[in-house]
Amino acid sequence: MVAGASQTASEKTEAKAESRERTTRAQNDINVLNQSPVFEGLIAGNTPAVTFHVNGRRYNNAYFLADGIYPRYSTFVKTIPTPVSQAQKLFAKKQEGYRKDVERCFGILQSRWAIIRHGARLHKRSTLKSIMMACIILHNMIVEDEFVENEFIEPEEEDLLNPQAARVYDGPVDHQGVRIPFLPVGRDGRNQHAFWDRIDHLESAYIHNILQNDLVEHNWALEANQQ
Repeated sequence: MVAGASQTASEKTEAKAESRERTTRAQNDINVLNQSPVFEGLIAGNTPAVTFHVNGRRYNNAYFLADGIYPRYSTFVKTIPTPVSQAQKLFAKKQEGYRKDVERCFGILQSRWAIIRHGARLHKRSTLKSIMMACIILHNMIVEDEFVENEFIEPEEEDLLNPQAARVYDGPVDHQGVRIPFLPVGRDGRNQHAFWDRIDHLESAYIHNILQNDLVEHNWALEANQQ
């Protein structure tokens, strides 16, 4: 009976360890994206207004640099796995290079601070945000302390009491700086069409392809002008 009870406890311990390992492996990029609130503001229509022109075409949403595992959303710019033309090869080189720069930033933070080096299963989202911000601030303080003062030129601010770097985002504004009112979806279906339009625009593979092609041509044109 004692041996049987010991074996049962051992089996339970192994099952728990296997479950934790399986959960850790399950947190890949796609699962994290599906659980992330990163697009909630965009779908709700209360994100900062962004407008830019590429290859003579106007776009109204910002985009993220992503690798091949992510879906073809309009807000993702992915590399070209098998580039054929010289323009595509240049675009793939730049996209992968800038994406690696961002990944190295997180790698530097993880190498400096052990608290963000491993999975955080016991923290609330607000606590995780505070931990990440604290690590970034401490890292910046260390970098600033290592700067040579003569090599750093502090930008001039028009309003010293309201510096540009310290402004807090307080909702989207138009090109004249006027606040754009938030229009929630009502139970009677009010503003529902705009809500679904934003989702369709976000998940549009067509816009994703058009943006990628425009960026390919834009980067190739910039390279040609520099030669």
